[in-house]
Amino acid sequence: MFPGFGTALNVATVLVGSGIGIAVGHRLPLRVRDTVTDALGLVTLLIAGLSASSVTDPVLRDAVGDEAPVLIVLGAVVVGGIIGSLVGWRDASRRWVGGSATGWPAQVLRGNASASSKDS
Repeated sequence: MFPGFGTALNVATVLVGSGIGIAVGHRLPLRVRDTVTDALGLVTLLIAGLSASSVTDPVLRDAVGDEAPVLIVLGAVVVGGIIGSLVGWRDASRRWVGGSATGWPAQVLRGNASASSKDS
């Protein structure tokens, strides 16, 4: 394997899963779609919990210090938020979705814009 393989695999699976969802999702009853969405949300919470618990891993603490793991996560979230705000990701995606975007990329961005508009 090569550096970044996990990221590439993640991107590929998200694109394939999104494509399948867009292609057949509208054919499923609403209760099935809700169940699938709930299940994916629960798995996401599980992954987040497991990732959060690994922040306190003794090997990581020994490598970077006692307080550093939490600070690394905090820094990554803050820096990512700042960069996203500076480049105007939310506004750009909303403009693009409202414009001439078509096909599955537009549907993905509409979902993103819809989800992020609930917190703005």
